[in-house]
Amino acid sequence: MVGEIPVLVLQAEQGGAQVLNLASGKEGFLSAEITAASARSYLQARHVSDHVIFDKLTTDDQWILNSRDRSEGFYRFHANDAGGNQVYVSRVTGDVGQATDKTTRRWAWFGAIPHWIYPAILRRHPALWHDVVIILSGSGVFLTITGLSVGFLRLKKVWPFSVYRGWHLFHHICGTVSGLMALAWITSGFLTMNPAGLFQGQKPSLWQDRLSGYVTGSDIVGILLDVAAKRSWEQKQTDWQEVDVVPLGGHPFLVLHHADGRVERFARDATPVVLTAASLEEALQNQNFFDPDARIVSLDKADDYYFDRPLKKRRFPVLRAAAPEGTLLYIDAQSGELSAVLDTAARHSRWLVYGVHDLDFFVWLRSAAAMWMLVLPALCGVMALYVSAIVLAVRRLRRTLR
Repeated sequence: MVGEIPVLVLQAEQGGAQVLNLASGKEGFLSAEITAASARSYLQARHVSDHVIFDKLTTDDQWILNSRDRSEGFYRFHANDAGGNQVYVSRVTGDVGQATDKTTRRWAWFGAIPHWIYPAILRRHPALWHDVVIILSGSGVFLTITGLSVGFLRLKKVWPFSVYRGWHLFHHICGTVSGLMALAWITSGFLTMNPAGLFQGQKPSLWQDRLSGYVTGSDIVGILLDVAAKRSWEQKQTDWQEVDVVPLGGHPFLVLHHADGRVERFARDATPVVLTAASLEEALQNQNFFDPDARIVSLDKADDYYFDRPLKKRRFPVLRAAAPEGTLLYIDAQSGELSAVLDTAARHSRWLVYGVHDLDFFVWLRSAAAMWMLVLPALCGVMALYVSAIVLAVRRLRRTLR
């Protein structure tokens, strides 16, 4: 549902989407008038405004450059309020894909954008942006290693443990204390770009296809006719917000998302179906990629690979299964959707790259207390190292230009 309008979105196997307005029967992308309801609901939920103004259709706005459906475009709405709230709504799904205000946009230019070298003029060219980040971060790794080597060679055995004075002394001490942390962060950041395909694995969509099978257009039509024919179903289910078709093992199931956040799973005949470890094992065996020596585990809390991230909330319970080649599959126990895939490359990357970069090796490291007591001081130490390096570079440049 987009506002009060039922919409059918068909996702093609090779990308691209087909949108059908079920109220009018018309095919095509959603209009700005229809999607305004999503923007209005979002802002109301944030107690911002009940009035939105359509701004424009955009595909390359600074704030949606890494968003799904960007190629099809987002409608941008603004609330015309003091906070400068803007909402971007996909014209494919009618979902809010991004929301910003004056404060978040301002801080982004001091945080996320320089961190990822993300100005729109560069990020609009993905291949060029990738190469620029690889070159700059790789250069940072080299310079950090050489700086550490010189710094350790110039250490003394007695206080102040350095041959330098003034800002050079401050930089030397900061480098000795925080240099290894700086090297760990910049190296792991370099590796997140997957240079030379070092951590290249299979695409999760390939596993989704293997797990689910395929649903044809005639299957979708049949499902809609089945649903429409069951008046008892319609009477009992009055608060649907979204209905997904989630195949498993070649059989389509309906997943209903309710307004209160509940998720229910039904067969085509409207019979409730609960996904169990036994039914999942049967489906995986039918697809010939379940490891018979591995046990399917139901998880009610995070494990080493499946846990909440700042921008990724995980849902529980999930069923964890393993393919013969060691790939871990996490399937949402309520909907049957594939929530996460970790092959060998992804598991190595979790420990060697993201574990180092995010400092989230253990559960307690992901707590707010650990962030304040450990991560923040470490960040401050690295910041002091970089600031002192900038000061020394500026001083040297001034002397050179005189």
